Amino acid sequence: MQDSYHLVMPNCCARADASAVTFAQVELLAVLAVLLKSYTLEIDVEDFVDDEAIKLMSAEQKGDVWMKAAAKSKFVLRQGMRHHLTMQHKEGKIALRLVKRGEERFA
Repeated sequence: MQDSYHLVMPNCCARADASAVTFAQVELLAVLAVLLKSYTLEIDVEDFVDDEAIKLMSAEQKGDVWMKAAAKSKFVLRQGMRHHLTMQHKEGKIALRLVKRGEERFA
């Protein structure tokens, strides 16, 4: 039995625009699938330490820095999101890095 996938379209789309929106969503998902096949997202810790310092850190130190960045990201997600028809990011920033698979610093 094949899995079925359903894309959710915004209610604001007119019937004539529905196929264009669906196609755009499929295109976006295809691009993301290709990117994420070879790359991954990791939390960027540049607010706490630079790349050179990370190379010199122990695993425990890296874990501490990652926890600080993760806590900041969670705070921004909880405090900076507002619900409208879609979720919109209004305050703060969540720093992410697109990293080639196998080259992650915090895996």
